[in-house]
Amino acid sequence: SMGLLDELKQQADAVSQAQANDADRARDIAQRADAALQKVYAYLDAFGKQLAVIKPPSSRVFPLTGVGRFENLVLADFFADYRKKLVDDKEYLDYVHFQYQYASPKVFEVVKDTITQKEQVEQYLWEANLRFSVDEFRNERGRVTGGKFKIPGTVGAVIRADSQADRPDIVFTLRNVERFETLKLSYATEAVDDALMEELAKLILARPNQFCARGTVLL
Repeated sequence: SMGLLDELKQQADAVSQAQANDADRARDIAQRADAALQKVYAYLDAFGKQLAVIKPPSSRVFPLTGVGRFENLVLADFFADYRKKLVDDKEYLDYVHFQYQYASPKVFEVVKDTITQKEQVEQYLWEANLRFSVDEFRNERGRVTGGKFKIPGTVGAVIRADSQADRPDIVFTLRNVERFETLKLSYATEAVDDALMEELAKLILARPNQFCARGTVLL
């Protein structure tokens, strides 16, 4: 019969093997994600630099309840960046961050005469991630009764591509790209290539594209 020490050694070996397998898997996922994210960064960095020179007009319109339509916009202020992470003392790309603006010189002036309307517009503006200033109206007792908003007509868009620690997928988060909303889409690392990046570029340029159709929408 097996002695206690032998039994414990067998258990310890099994645990060590499982840990080694986990470490191998984590390293494999990190390597594959890194290769995909290198492509994402290289493409978006070059794309942004070209568009910064061209400054193309955008056909997109962003309606916002209680404020108006953000339109006659120009693509501008592109910026691509990335962050790294350590897996087993080795550096891998963790995520890529890309931002730009749908720019306009227009400034919306919106007056709301009730506290409810004022708070509702503030809520919409926060959710849309828009800059604004507000002059509050107060009654003789000093209570806020409404306000006059000034809202620059420029929409900030952000695209982020994140590696996943537990699976070989890249998750793209798109904020204010097509409308005032945040969309999350997952793609297998192998599917994240220059062809997919071209579909994303078409999406940014408001051209027909397959970017969202090729991903899995995450709620």
